[in-house]
Parts: sequence; structure tokens; C-alpha cells
Amino acid sequence: MDFTLYFYLLHGISTGKLGKTPMEFLLYIIGGALLGSVNTTCGHELFHKRPLVHKMFGILPWFKMLSGHLYMYHLQLHHKYAGHPVLDPSLPHLNQSIYSYCSYNSIKAYIVTYKYEEKRLAKKKVQYSPFNILAYNRVILFNIIHVLYLATIYAFLGWKGVIVQVVYAWLVVMFVDSTNYVEHYGLKLKQLNKDKPKEEPIYESMSRQVSWDALQPLSSAILFKLQRHSDHHMFAYKPYQILETTEDTPVLPLGYTGSMTLAYCPPVWKMIMNPMVDAINRGETISQEMIQRNKKIVFTYCGIVWSLLTYFQFFVVGFMA
Repeated sequence: MDFTLYFYLLHGISTGKLGKTPMEFLLYIIGGALLGSVNTTCGHELFHKRPLVHKMFGILPWFKMLSGHLYMYHLQLHHKYAGHPVLDPSLPHLNQSIYSYCSYNSIKAYIVTYKYEEKRLAKKKVQYSPFNILAYNRVILFNIIHVLYLATIYAFLGWKGVIVQVVYAWLVVMFVDSTNYVEHYGLKLKQLNKDKPKEEPIYESMSRQVSWDALQPLSSAILFKLQRHSDHHMFAYKPYQILETTEDTPVLPLGYTGSMTLAYCPPVWKMIMNPMVDAINRGETISQEMIQRNKKIVFTYCGIVWSLLTYFQFFVVGFMA
């Protein structure tokens, strides 16, 4: 479904059959990118499988967002260092806005993945040869594939097709980064030797306290139970069907879509999340008073957002249509 819609939009917008006005273009491209970001969870589930054929199909949704290297970043770096205050390259820090995070995270992921590949090749002492594909940095190989793909789009659909593809890829990356932001915001591994400031910091091993879960059935159905994220980080190769949430797992006040809607308004997001993050990082449970307070804030904020979106839907989009 995702790939069918993707090619339909790519061809339709590029040839002028779809998205004839700026508003139509925006609605089409955002709708396609949203479905594309959901499909990355299918790819995510597949490249966590051990068989090579699963990994190959799992990378495909990431290729059309021009980010094939992210599967290496996710498996070798994100999972290995999740929640580490120093080594986790994608840790959303407390008080960091989603806009600040998304503006640099994909660039940082690219750089650290490239460096990881260079170290891997140096460690294996692979002899460089123009004809030995195993001697190349895989990030560069993915870049070559992306350039060839863009060249193919240009050959068939021209520059407009290339622009549509780049905008689509950028939006999908932003949605994926937004998901990672709400999954890990502010949560970090605890330092075990805080009482010895002169020693090198020692941090606890992987913990359920470095990821936020979401208990909403819709998120569970659409995202292959990705929202049971703490269990996924504890057992990376555990099939999604049996991922679970335990009592000591941090839980978001809303599902992923609702949480991202909150995060796009940083003052409201911090008002709700920061007290919860502080409690969890101190090893305390979230009080019922805090939960009730957060519910009131969420209800008020969502009411305002729904009213604005309803107005936009009927009076702006409807009027222009």
C-alpha cells in the first residue's frame, strides 16, 4: 500500500496531475510521508530479524527516504548505547525541543555511522580494491544507490520528480526522528559511581527506564507493537508479537501520534513530560496527582488543537477546494 501510494504520488505530482496548487501539494506530500513513516516500522521489524532476506526487505522503506544507512545506525549504535548520556548519538536531552532535535539528528546519525564503518573496516583490516565491494564503506555504497535512484527519477520525471522525492524523503525522516524523540525524551542510564567524582563515570547496563512505552491499542496495531519500546530495547531480536509492558516501564500520556502533537508545542510538552522525567531519573514512581494534572493539560491542549484543525479542514482546505 505504501509503495503503491508513493509511486502514484511521485508520478502524479511530477507530471502535474496531482498537487496543482501549493495547498494540494502540501496535503498530498504530507499524507504520503506519514504513511511512509509508518511503513518504516515494518522495515524496522524486518531488519531486526536474523535472516538476510528479511534484512534486505526491511531496508527498502528506508531507501526511498534516501537513508539506507540508518539500518546500520539503528542496529549497531542506537541499540548498543540507548540512554547513555555520552555515547548515545540520538538521545533527546531534557528541555531539548523536538525542532532542535530533528534539525540535526539525521546529520549526526549519518556522521557517526560513517565513522563506525571506517572503524569496522580498519578493525577487519580489509584490503582496499576497486573491485572488492566489501572494502568500501557501506554508507558510501548507499549514497551511490541513492544518487543512481535520483538520476533514474530525473530521467523519467525530470527535476520536478527529483524535488518531490527529496521533499518526501525529508518529511519521512522528520517523522521518524519525531518518533524517536518521544520514545526516549529525557531518559538516560543512571551513573553508578556518582559519589566518586574523580573516577571515570560508570553507567548501569541497559534498562527499561530509558524508553517510553505507549499503551494505546491503535499505536500497537499500526506500529507492530513498536510502542512497547522498553521491551524491544531489552531484547532486540524478540518478535513483536510477544513484546510486553511491565509495571516499571515509563508510559507516555498519549499514543505516538498524540505525543508528537504535544511535542510540536514545546512549552506544553515540557510542562507534562519534565516532571515525569525527573521522577523516573530519580527512581521514583509517577504520582497519581501528577497523572491527573497531566490529563487536564492534555484534554485542554487537544481540545484547542482539534478546534483549530477542524477550522482549517472546513474553512481553509474546503474553501480553497
